[in-house]
Amino acid sequence: MKKILSCLLVLGLITTQAYGASEWSKIQPASNQSPSDLSSLLLVNNEALDRLSILNRVNCTVLPNTAAAINVLAGTVAIQNSGGTVVYWRRNTSTTAVTWANIDADAEAASTQYYVYAVADADAATFTIMISTNATTPTGATYYRKIGYFYNDSGSDIVSVGNIKQGDVSNAIIASGSSLISTTSTSYTDMTDMVVYFVSSGRPVKFTAGANFSSANANERIQLIFDVDGTDKTGSAYLANAGAGTGSS
Repeated sequence: MKKILSCLLVLGLITTQAYGASEWSKIQPASNQSPSDLSSLLLVNNEALDRLSILNRVNCTVLPNTAAAINVLAGTVAIQNSGGTVVYWRRNTSTTAVTWANIDADAEAASTQYYVYAVADADAATFTIMISTNATTPTGATYYRKIGYFYNDSGSDIVSVGNIKQGDVSNAIIASGSSLISTTSTSYTDMTDMVVYFVSSGRPVKFTAGANFSSANANERIQLIFDVDGTDKTGSAYLANAGAGTGSS
């Protein structure tokens, strides 16, 4: 009986190391850890690190270049497969010029929205760029991440170049009108060269606009209206004296 009790007491003093799946421990694995525990400790830290870094993007800013090309600036980006089970960290140290040679399928199309992807299919430390009309899945890529977009207008010129915002990547879509409009109509007149195309990703969007105008009549009401996907958003109204004036909204 004494031997049995002794064994029970010894077993009661044995503790089991528990490993959580929620926190990074910078002191693990420690030098005194059992080799059999190393894989568990590393998996815990890797899981925590993955949650922190899986959406990482520093710079890689998409910018306009010419009417037929864009630039992707240097930077680092985490690129994963569709299931998020594999993540590649890639870094480009210089600007990448992107042309229609980077399209995933078919040929350049006018009046079409395009998306810009960072791709990590190559066995390299850098990423490549692919453009596609598909907003979620570029053709022929396994490891990819959408980082920007642009619109190819009716004249096959690249306009409205923007970024899928992440971290410190800036985003602003600008159009400058150059056509003069003269009208006596009481209805609204479209400023056709002030059209912009952008991907909001559900975030709030701020519109601002400015215009120079003149009227032959004093105290004439002038109003700017934003048309968003076919819905008018009321802007600001101005009371113009005879002659020139300026307004913004």
